[in-house]
Amino acid sequence: MTDAKPKVEGKRPARRPARSGAPARREFVSKVVGLETHTFDIGNAKYAAKYQKSVDAIANHIQKEYKGGPEIAKAIRDLSLPTIVIPTYPTPATAGDPINPGEVFLWQQDVTEAKKRKALLEENKKRAYALVLGQCSTDLESKIKGADAYTRADADQDVVQLLKIIRGYCCKFEENQQSIVALESAKH
Repeated sequence: MTDAKPKVEGKRPARRPARSGAPARREFVSKVVGLETHTFDIGNAKYAAKYQKSVDAIANHIQKEYKGGPEIAKAIRDLSLPTIVIPTYPTPATAGDPINPGEVFLWQQDVTEAKKRKALLEENKKRAYALVLGQCSTDLESKIKGADAYTRADADQDVVQLLKIIRGYCCKFEENQQSIVALESAKH
């Protein structure tokens, strides 16, 4: 008789996963609480699909956490900064009439408010720029810093320009390709 173990029905031998020669690349994780997985990266088709989800999550974070955040969050979603117009000085109803002092007072209040909004937008633009750049993997960050448009975006600390550069790398835009066509091809 042989000393063979009896076969247990339904039990299969354990299989090891096949190993490839290259070490597995870990996915980039951010240090920002609440945005750990909402990052930008290159090198895989899934990162193109992840781009829009990350932009939306970052915009929501900014909208909740920043003072005056809804304006810059909308700018991030639309990829265009809002224009804040300073109101013009009031004019009299008819030539020769004096200007109503109440209108002048309201104009002064409007100008003060517009200046505050403009300053807050500029500050939030810079803060959002740093946040978005921090959400990029080191591979993507080095590609961004090599882009032609980066020097201007960095000098202005312009988050919208930075996101356009990131979108170009994540969704693999070609210089002559329309953005809608490139986004659709990235989804498939």
